[in-house]
Amino acid sequence: MSARREEQRAFLRVQARLAASLRKLEPWDLDSVRRELMSLRDAGAPRTDPRVLAWLERLDRKLDLLLAHVTRKPLRSHAPGEPSEVVISGSGLLIPTSEPVAVGEEVLVELCLPGGHAESVRALARVVGMRGAPGGGEAKAVALAFSLIDELDRAAIVRFTHEVQRALSNGSGSKRDEK
Repeated sequence: MSARREEQRAFLRVQARLAASLRKLEPWDLDSVRRELMSLRDAGAPRTDPRVLAWLERLDRKLDLLLAHVTRKPLRSHAPGEPSEVVISGSGLLIPTSEPVAVGEEVLVELCLPGGHAESVRALARVVGMRGAPGGGEAKAVALAFSLIDELDRAAIVRFTHEVQRALSNGSGSKRDEK
């Protein structure tokens, strides 16, 4: 037997440049997001009209502005942010962050898949570790395992990782993690 531990992964993981963010949730926000994601999963609900989603996101931002004003706490962004190097798979991702989080904590992850996907993915994820950020440097990154994700979103991520892998085998694209 080899002393080297073999890792078995359920999903291919790749390094890519994506607009992605994570944010800590208050307990009431966590329950709300969990109910929303579970209702999508359980109902197998069709996707909501993008115009309705855009309207709801604007309404959500307005409510956040009001809440920030009343509580005098800084406003948090819901947008995935500027693209950065991440390592992504159907089971989770490694994302650079300055947000203070603890291992075991559950956070909301929002990301935009580029190219033909052009869709926003929202999921709850559990912090499973802290590492150096993909691409090196002094930045820190958080390793996340999806704890609640719509299966259509997971399928979009898996398609994306396979497209990146295909592009790599053709000689162009992002870096692949060989592990």
